[in-house]
Amino acid sequence: MGLGPNNEDNIVHLPARNDDEEEAAWDESDEEEDEVGPELYVLPPQEDVVDLTKEDEEVDAKLVARIANEYTQLTYLVDQARKEECVYVGGIEERMSAIRQSLHSKLSRLLQRTLERLQAVSIPATTSGSRVAQIKDREEQRQALKECLNVYDAVEGWREAEEVVAVMIRGSIAKVVTLQALTIPPEPSVPSTPFPLNAKSPGGGPYSAVPATPVTPAMTKQTNVFEQTLAGVETIKEEEERPQGHLEELDNPLAALYNRLLKLVQTEYLDLLDVASSLKTQRSRAAIPDAPLTRTSENNRFEFLANVIWAEVADRIVAEIGSVVFAAGRVAELHKNYTTTHAFLDALESFSPSVLGVMALRQHESYAAFEKRWQLPVYFQLRWKEIVGSLEEGLQIAGGGLGNEKGKDGFALTQTAATMTALRACWAPGVYIPELSNRFWRLTLQIISRYTSWLEKAVPALYNGGVPQLNASSGRNSVNVTRSNTPTQGGAALQSAGDPATDPAAAVAEDNMLRVSTLIAIDVAKLRREFLHLWQSEIKRLVTQGVEAEGEAELESTITRSLESLEMMSSAPNKQILGILTRRCTEAVKLVRSVASQFRAAPPKSKNEVIVPSHFVPGILRPLKDYFKRGGLGEALKEQTGDQWTRIVLEEVIASYTNILITVRKTEDLVRRVRKGKKSTFSLFGSANDQSLTAKEEEERFTRQMLADVEALGEDAEGLGVRMDGQGPDAIAGWAGLKDVITREVVDQPAN
Repeated sequence: MGLGPNNEDNIVHLPARNDDEEEAAWDESDEEEDEVGPELYVLPPQEDVVDLTKEDEEVDAKLVARIANEYTQLTYLVDQARKEECVYVGGIEERMSAIRQSLHSKLSRLLQRTLERLQAVSIPATTSGSRVAQIKDREEQRQALKECLNVYDAVEGWREAEEVVAVMIRGSIAKVVTLQALTIPPEPSVPSTPFPLNAKSPGGGPYSAVPATPVTPAMTKQTNVFEQTLAGVETIKEEEERPQGHLEELDNPLAALYNRLLKLVQTEYLDLLDVASSLKTQRSRAAIPDAPLTRTSENNRFEFLANVIWAEVADRIVAEIGSVVFAAGRVAELHKNYTTTHAFLDALESFSPSVLGVMALRQHESYAAFEKRWQLPVYFQLRWKEIVGSLEEGLQIAGGGLGNEKGKDGFALTQTAATMTALRACWAPGVYIPELSNRFWRLTLQIISRYTSWLEKAVPALYNGGVPQLNASSGRNSVNVTRSNTPTQGGAALQSAGDPATDPAAAVAEDNMLRVSTLIAIDVAKLRREFLHLWQSEIKRLVTQGVEAEGEAELESTITRSLESLEMMSSAPNKQILGILTRRCTEAVKLVRSVASQFRAAPPKSKNEVIVPSHFVPGILRPLKDYFKRGGLGEALKEQTGDQWTRIVLEEVIASYTNILITVRKTEDLVRRVRKGKKSTFSLFGSANDQSLTAKEEEERFTRQMLADVEALGEDAEGLGVRMDGQGPDAIAGWAGLKDVITREVVDQPAN
């Protein structure tokens, strides 16, 4: 029931007593309890009666504040009287309810009028003179708004004030958030202007004739208010320093819609947020409750950002364009809408002057309901099928075997390229969503595990215990690998039980094994490097956001194990490659046995004969050279493993060379002794001393040839980047011993 001038029962009569009389009256209230009711207030003269329902075109803010103060005192007294069970309380509750309703009616009109005036002076002026006057008017209206909100705070009308603002902003939001706005091409955010950006005023000041525009400047990064220290929880930044949100609108109508909403809040309601946050009453500084907030929550502070702006925006988005924004079945569109919407939320949060305001927004019930509408588990399942399906299609090339086509991105195999593509897809900007980081992390580990299991099944001859071993019956001269034949694409076997040096089928199988092992070694090493780079540059930054030190250490441990699993997959092909190269290099060393017989069959033409390296020496390390040369099968491995593998193969060659040379020396010594035993005491062609001298010269000639061959081998090795004269850890094992075998035999040779 409204209040009127002719309805005396609905008129508030302010007490005419002074403070001393009122205090005395209350002191005597215990003794005169029966007289307390109707005589408590004395009706003032008619001119002091305040009619709260008079439809004044202008509402006096100070008068409303005074009435609110009196009403607050009256409410307090009534509460005290109710505790004392005073009988008169029940009779005035209806009148007090009418007074409160009328007071809030006046307050709502005052708040609406103040906001409208403040919004009017918030539009930037075009001249310096009008701008100065505008700043003054704006400060006056901000002060009026603060007084109005103080009255609301005094009468605990936080939700009523929010409802007034909600009614005002609802229509504006409805004009912006429409389905047609997502189909109409957006207008340019920043209009062109002929004014230079560095223009100066006539007086040389920073302000010039460049007209200010209400357009929001573009932002490259949104500011998260939680990065601010809690010491300044009430106010984060001064108004002129606060970031202004703006989203990129290129081919994104939803971003253009959000920009119009941000512009609406910035130009018309930013002062309201600032003023409401600046109130210093105890109730306004109350902490945010743990329970989700609603517009009717018992939260003793103004929450215009959460309860009004966000609530109205969220309701309008869901009702009007929700079917387009929350498109769970169209993953690319949903991801674009999701990232755009959360960029909008970040920009909206940046308008909050305090951390408490952001906390209230994120704890609001409409915020949680809005987030559930994205159906992120459904989105992840669709992305999972997309990524895993593409990976499985890549792995099944050539019926599960190794593809002949060269993979992309520098990989040797199409299967490895498909694996790396799947790993990158999990963390691609157009796929990854922070709320699904745990699921994408788990999928990443599953992809690596799937690749390792595929390798084991695709090349069982390589991974099922098939590491090449040196044949004990042949010393260090051959490699024997016995496994069942494993066909590659095209039907060629990877292994054969025969000797590759004599069996053509075994040689072809060895070539295939070398090729397959090399391709796998190249790809596994590159995949490991690429994945480590992806972890350091992208994944680690994304998955460790908000993670404590213990959780980050656990993630580091997990990635280390994954990298180790990849490294283990390269162990078998690396050993296979080394075994084949070692066998091929040591095969040529066997020709050392033929040197002595060739010398016996071809005596020197002269005593000053020039010794040249044997014909087989350049062929000893040729398999290694051909493997690492430009365009060779192992060119991609040279930088990473070339030096190490060359040393390993060379040391095996030297060891084999030494063993064969010792055997040849012993054989030659035996032949010489036999020939010496059969020597006749009489000769028609010379004395015994002359024959003995010839044998010695033959031995020296053989020794010089061995030294020439070994020196040529050393020069060949240095051509591969190995220092043959290295000392300490850099020394080549067995090199000094090989030379010692040659020279020691000369010293120990008996003179005859």
